[in-house]
Amino acid sequence: MTTIWRDHYCWIPGFQVNDEDNFEDDETLESFNANVKMAKLINYIHEQSGHHKGNHIALPWGCDFAFQNARQNFEEMEKLIKYVNAHNPYKVKLLMSTPNTFSDALKGQDIKWATYYHDMFPYSDDPNEVWAGFFSDRPGQKKMIKDGSANLHASNHLFSKKVIN
Repeated sequence: MTTIWRDHYCWIPGFQVNDEDNFEDDETLESFNANVKMAKLINYIHEQSGHHKGNHIALPWGCDFAFQNARQNFEEMEKLIKYVNAHNPYKVKLLMSTPNTFSDALKGQDIKWATYYHDMFPYSDDPNEVWAGFFSDRPGQKKMIKDGSANLHASNHLFSKKVIN
């Protein structure tokens, strides 16, 4: 089983923490945007639901090096989840999850998945940028290099001890 994100593996568009348009649920503030943000999120979820089996969708939250301030990220997530679950007129329920919990939820729905027998690579995240063989090219050679490197470090360590003595 796999999942594919339409935009990227980072935040969905418009929900990046630390931008000038953070989710604001305090109605007394001029920057209150909870209803607009909720509508945008629900629309995004409905768009995605047509491309997924089952009734669970994983939404990415964060990105590479995004959690220098993890507390702020989690507080934003919790605030968004609480507001959407309390105010959305649809049967959409948000929750913080893990890949394992997400997979278990899908397995519990007895979905019939297609089987893909071909190599997953080359992987491309932009039209002219290919990560050919990022994980799958020459695994035997990669192991030999890793083992050789470990032996080299061990022998250097033993040689250094001998020289010192």
